[in-house]
Amino acid sequence: MISFRYHLVSIVAVLLALALGVLVGASVLDKGLVEQLKRDTQEAQSAADRLQQEKKVSDTQSDALQEQLLPWVAASRLSGERVIVLALEGVPETVVAGARRALDAAGAEVPGVVIVGTRVVSQEEDVRREIADALGVSEDAGDDLAGEAARALAARLAGDAPRAGGGDLLGRLVEGGFLCPRGCPGLDDQILVELGSRDDPVVVLGAGDGETDEATARFAVPLVDDLVARGVAVAAGESVESESSLVGILRSDDDGPAGGDDPRMVTVDDLDQPMGGVALVLGLERLQVAGIGGNYGVRRDADDGHVPV
Repeated sequence: MISFRYHLVSIVAVLLALALGVLVGASVLDKGLVEQLKRDTQEAQSAADRLQQEKKVSDTQSDALQEQLLPWVAASRLSGERVIVLALEGVPETVVAGARRALDAAGAEVPGVVIVGTRVVSQEEDVRREIADALGVSEDAGDDLAGEAARALAARLAGDAPRAGGGDLLGRLVEGGFLCPRGCPGLDDQILVELGSRDDPVVVLGAGDGETDEATARFAVPLVDDLVARGVAVAAGESVESESSLVGILRSDDDGPAGGDDPRMVTVDDLDQPMGGVALVLGLERLQVAGIGGNYGVRRDADDGHVPV
């Protein structure tokens, strides 16, 4: 009887022979075939590089064309409207510039950009005391002072809060460095006092560096929710590559103003692109005229397409 060990040795020998055959075959492979394979690989790489370059040129030309079309498409859409722009600290300049460029092209008046500093969500005791003083509440009134500040600011921007003298919450938040931590270019004290009315649309710009998740969730979201609840036309926008996604949070909340089948606000996820600016202007116009919101852009959750139609 042939033992199991014999079978094992035989199988190993066959496998070794196969491996040796592969090695030998590879060593005597036709050199011409090898060279042909190398040439084919190089040609394929060159073709891929060429297509990539052509795509870059095409994208540049497309962006340039969209830039040229923006003034024509947006012209006078928001003429005479005063639009308040708030941006989370750290928002990419391309997003701020995209929003300003689109709003300017639409004929809107944009007094300046109010930056929301990350200090507004600080848990440090002395900072909490300062923000409680600015809000006129006790430091122990609740853990979510940032949310309190957001809702109070929403009331102020909707024209539902006093603004004379020391009673102007907007001014106190600026003085405390919670808003415009590095100053408010174009927004002097008189403009700040006059800023805010239920008729003034508000555009909130989300940051995109992944470091402002707290400011997004604890301040920007409740601010937007309360503004919409007060009847203010609101749009939220950010970069297409945003990591800390204000737009994503708003769209994912089925009970929120941007969620569900009947959004009551506008969101734009590619505001750093020319078509994002078009979506912002057309979306705000549609929201004010017809009361219909929408989620626009290039992401999967942009349920209403790239631009309003």
